[in-house]
Amino acid sequence: MSWKLLVCAPLLIGLSACQQATDQGDDANTGADLTSIEGGWPADIVSATGDISRPADFETWPTLGSWSTAGADDIQNGMHQVYVSPGGIESFRANGTFADGTVLVKEVRGAATAALTTGNASYATEKQVWFVMVKDAEGRFPDNALWGDGWGWALFEAAEPDKQVAQNYILDCKSCHIPAESQDWIYTEAYPVLWPEDVAPVPSWQSSGE
Repeated sequence: MSWKLLVCAPLLIGLSACQQATDQGDDANTGADLTSIEGGWPADIVSATGDISRPADFETWPTLGSWSTAGADDIQNGMHQVYVSPGGIESFRANGTFADGTVLVKEVRGAATAALTTGNASYATEKQVWFVMVKDAEGRFPDNALWGDGWGWALFEAAEPDKQVAQNYILDCKSCHIPAESQDWIYTEAYPVLWPEDVAPVPSWQSSGE
């Protein structure tokens, strides 16, 4: 499976969306804190020109949520685990948006299914790709093709995990996030840890007919 299919895999099973975060100016007017993440701007993984590196310790970060994807035969073919930099969940709960400098990492693995005592179960297998997004509320890199729409976008493949391979976020990344455009390009309604109440929301992609 190509990495482009892996990017869009959540769309194949109809997962998407949440309510768009207000911009930094609006948050300033309401007193919301856009800097309440640990460490502030992640200069350790973002260079002065906007080059993004894969965080070395992301597997120790809080888990934002998980996805499973299925092929046309409804057999699980992918497991996606999404991590968020420390403080990112708390900031979102307080402000309704990810704070400037928040980093999201989605690790994509293959999946296998086996008949266990609990029934058929699918589980993660080999690493395939990582997607990294960095929230940029200030538009720091207007001339960098991997930055725009409030985020920095990056892709790393398992064959060379330290090599960033995306070239243009509009061509390589954005298309799979279009259903979540009104949610600041992140499918936040798929992550229970972000829900204001312990009640599953009606996903906006369903209510809008998407």
